[in-house]
Amino acid sequence: MKKLMKLLFIILCIVGGISIYFIFTKPEMSNATKIICKYFEDIRKKQTNKDMEADINIEFNPYIIIEEGILPEVIDYQNNNFQFSGYKINKEAVYSENYIEEDFYDYFNENNFKGNIYRLKNTLLKYGFAYKYEDAYYLYFCLDNQAGRDAKDFDELINEISTDSKLNFYGMELGISTFKKFSYFDKDMVCYGNVNELVNKCIKGKKMKNIGQLIVGRKTITNKTNLKTASILIWGYMEDTKIPFNLHIREDGYLNVYTPGLYIDTCFQMSDEQLEMICQYILQNFDIYVSSETETKP
Repeated sequence: MKKLMKLLFIILCIVGGISIYFIFTKPEMSNATKIICKYFEDIRKKQTNKDMEADINIEFNPYIIIEEGILPEVIDYQNNNFQFSGYKINKEAVYSENYIEEDFYDYFNENNFKGNIYRLKNTLLKYGFAYKYEDAYYLYFCLDNQAGRDAKDFDELINEISTDSKLNFYGMELGISTFKKFSYFDKDMVCYGNVNELVNKCIKGKKMKNIGQLIVGRKTITNKTNLKTASILIWGYMEDTKIPFNLHIREDGYLNVYTPGLYIDTCFQMSDEQLEMICQYILQNFDIYVSSETETKP
């Protein structure tokens, strides 16, 4: 009997030790990360030879570097700063009539720029303007803009932009990252399929409240805690301006809408059920390939 009790005690100690080990080494994850990992963490398809970029025939808006002094980098107007974006705007995206008030011309008049400032048709860029120089239009955008945050919900913003400039989504990538005390592991997966259809069926028409801009905090790892994050990035662009327009389902489950380099950034509240629907759709309708797996050690 004593031997049996001793054996049971040893077994309980082993089981308890293993349980404690897993409790303290189990990665900390948000609900959104758990959902994404549940569907995609175990995918092991090798990298495909298919080049996604080769299938995308998009003439993106080129980033322009203008000779110093020809155009001002930043313009101060009515307590707002307008910055030259480096983007060249298509003529079709600009109203033909001049619209900026006369007092705004004073800055440009000193530099012989008067009369070349134009209003943009695109709703998302309504806090910016186009400056015409040598038969080309260049975008200035307001650093303090509220363009993305004006809309009450996701559909309101998307419908408003689509009226002015059809949105196209062309690519998608999944990312899973594991942070440990002594290492950092990244796994990236590329998804091939109809991204526009995914957005139309699983994202548009769903109730998502605009909650403004959310800043991702600094990730810190303690001796007892690991951290795992997962996100989904959808690449798109606005047809009239050919400026990028991306959707990012963040590790915390919020849907982030942003335009790279233009400070137009806002988040929408997404439910776990909506994220489940998106993940299921991707798994059923897309070819998913691991594009890279990297481990970094300090």
